[in-house]
Amino acid sequence: MDEALRDANHCPLPLEEWAAVKNGLAEDLPDCEEVLLTTVCSFENLFQQGSRPASEVAYSRSDYDGWKWWTTWHQCQKDKPVLEAAREIDAFQNALFELPELQNLDTLARLCRCHAQPTSDPTEFNLFSETAYFHIWLRLITRHQDYNVYVHYYLKD
Repeated sequence: MDEALRDANHCPLPLEEWAAVKNGLAEDLPDCEEVLLTTVCSFENLFQQGSRPASEVAYSRSDYDGWKWWTTWHQCQKDKPVLEAAREIDAFQNALFELPELQNLDTLARLCRCHAQPTSDPTEFNLFSETAYFHIWLRLITRHQDYNVYVHYYLKD
C-alpha cells in the first residue's frame, strides 16, 4: 500500500529502496539469488561492433497476459553455453521474475517510469546488469499485448 500511495502522489519509493537495488549484487553469482538492475551500461563497446554482438549467447522475450509471464528463448550461437553459464542464465532469469517490480505489467511500467533508462519511444526503456559470466541488457516495453521484457545475455571476455 505504501508503494501505491507514493506512486499516486508522484513520490515513488526511491530507487535505493527497491528490492532489485537494496539487495545488491553479490560478487560471486553462481546462483544469482540477488539481482542488481542499473541504468548504466558498462559494456557499450559491444554495440559498436554491429547490430547483434557476436558475444550474445541467448536472449529471452517475455510477455504478461494479465495473469502471468510467458517466456520464449532464442539461442544466438551454435554452441551451447557451458553448464555453469547456462545455470547462471537460468538463475538470473528466475530471480528477475521473482522481483516485486516485475510482479505484473503495472509494476514493470512503474519501475520504468521512475527508474529505467528512457529511449526515444515513451513506452520502451533499458536496464542493465552483470553476472560472473554475462553482461545483461534488459529491454523493457510497457505496451499491452506486446513482448514486454527482452533479456539479452552477452558472454564476458
